[in-house]
Amino acid sequence: MKTNLLLYLLIVFSCCLFSCKEDDEPQINRAPGNVAITISLTGNTALIAWTAAADPDLDPITYDIILNGNMIGQGITELNYSVEDLPFDFQFSGQVIARDDEGLSSESDFSFSTGPMTLLSYTVDGSDYELTFNDEGQIAIIESPSLSGIVTSDITFNAEGKLTQYGDLLYQFNTAGQIGQIDNGDLTAILLYDGEGNMTRLNYAFSTGFSDVTVDKTLTYDSQNKLDQLDVHYLVSGTSEYYRYQFSFIGENVSQINLLTSIDGINYASEFLIAYSYDEMKNPWYGILTHHLGLDPVYVEINNRLSPTMDLHLFNNFPIAWMSRNNVTKATLRAPDLSVMFEESFSYNYNEYDYPVTQEKVASIPGGSLTVTRTDFNY
Repeated sequence: MKTNLLLYLLIVFSCCLFSCKEDDEPQINRAPGNVAITISLTGNTALIAWTAAADPDLDPITYDIILNGNMIGQGITELNYSVEDLPFDFQFSGQVIARDDEGLSSESDFSFSTGPMTLLSYTVDGSDYELTFNDEGQIAIIESPSLSGIVTSDITFNAEGKLTQYGDLLYQFNTAGQIGQIDNGDLTAILLYDGEGNMTRLNYAFSTGFSDVTVDKTLTYDSQNKLDQLDVHYLVSGTSEYYRYQFSFIGENVSQINLLTSIDGINYASEFLIAYSYDEMKNPWYGILTHHLGLDPVYVEINNRLSPTMDLHLFNNFPIAWMSRNNVTKATLRAPDLSVMFEESFSYNYNEYDYPVTQEKVASIPGGSLTVTRTDFNY
């Protein structure tokens, strides 16, 4: 009996001992969990919103916001934070840091890019051009002056945000979501692509009433997928004409175009060379094309210079502007012997966001006349 009593007391003592030890051990605090982040952009204002961080210990949570390495918000108790007056056409990355009152934290990453500053209208030597946008920030109407009056081009997009109509031009897409066909009522252009998504062929045929014309364009690219060469074969009533455009880039800007011609498509001779220089500011035309119309610049260079399938030249007096990220400051046309045949110089005034508000173009011919064109931009 005494043995049973001693055993019972020993068990009770052991339970009390271990229970006391458990109560005396400090609780391990755990960090809050990650959050899900959404970014809403309105112009150059970003609303950063996130879900509440779950804390295993039910500690109170505050949030810090890091943007491009800088702390822009600290100790936030709400689940959103608005950042205003951001640079246009700029890439951002950051973190939302969830922090408990014990100092433990977790980081959740986010990234976004602001779009270009929206060009609403501009005036070229007194002629007004107007751009109207829809609720999604896409161009809906372009009004351009012409000799017969104002030309209005209606623009539509499909549910995926892809351009389907520009004036009388209709766009159809292939299974990869690329423009596969363009119709304007008089001709149908067929576009083909390589495995990298680069356009490699564009061909179409039409009749002028006097002759039948077939056009075949072949494109090649460099190792960085920049347009390297464009070969164009015109077949006009059985007679062939061959043109070769060779492109050079510095960064994201076209620095040179060399035009060669041939009568047999084999042996080419240089016709002229155009060299370009640029500022370091932001080009509004590039933003219109890539952001508001959702098109790659290669479409304009091919179509606008060489038999247009998109009449963007109606509201921009310098087509190369669509191809480059910055603003052209000089364009020099040279003969094969590199003598200057024609030159255009551009000077600008800029706003606080590095976009041009005025442009003055001076065109000159050596030993000849001089013309000046002024463009005013309204954003």
